[in-house]
Amino acid sequence: YTIASKVLQGLGVVRGDDGGIREADPITRAEVAALAYRIHTADVKDSKANLYYDLQDAAFDDLGSVEWAKGYIGYAHNAEIVKGVGGKKFNPTSNITGYEVLAMALRAIGYGKNHEFEGAQWQINTAAWGRREGLLEGISALDQTRLDQPATRGMVFQILLNAVLHNDVQFSYVQPDLYVGADRSMADGLH
Repeated sequence: YTIASKVLQGLGVVRGDDGGIREADPITRAEVAALAYRIHTADVKDSKANLYYDLQDAAFDDLGSVEWAKGYIGYAHNAEIVKGVGGKKFNPTSNITGYEVLAMALRAIGYGKNHEFEGAQWQINTAAWGRREGLLEGISALDQTRLDQPATRGMVFQILLNAVLHNDVQFSYVQPDLYVGADRSMADGLH
């Protein structure tokens, strides 16, 4: 996952922390919300993240320990990229699973408007759509069998890079599969 890591670092999306990038370590839900914000808005300097600080207040009541992430989570929730875990909880410091990252990436592209990644079959649907849309390209066979486990930072970087390069879609009631492709991707905003 080193190439995906380096590309996202070069774009300013991934910065690491005091411990560096740590591609083999797990990543939290709040950290992935920050990455999703940067990718989806192309605001890699985080200059507008504070504008979304209060948006999360109505949705989640467990973000006190991650003040730094409230703007990212607020934006990502408002843009319907992230969902909570029920009961007004987001679990920001919990490790994110591969399924959860795939669902976020698919929603960032534009899918999920028909609630494909919710309900009892959400994991199966997420994996199937992720595979179909190429978001699992470059993900090791072993990691693909462990999507229900905490995802490593490197795996997240690969899935997010795949999403960045994927053309966006828009929901359409007149299309047989409900989505129509766009001639742009999230990469268009990132330079």
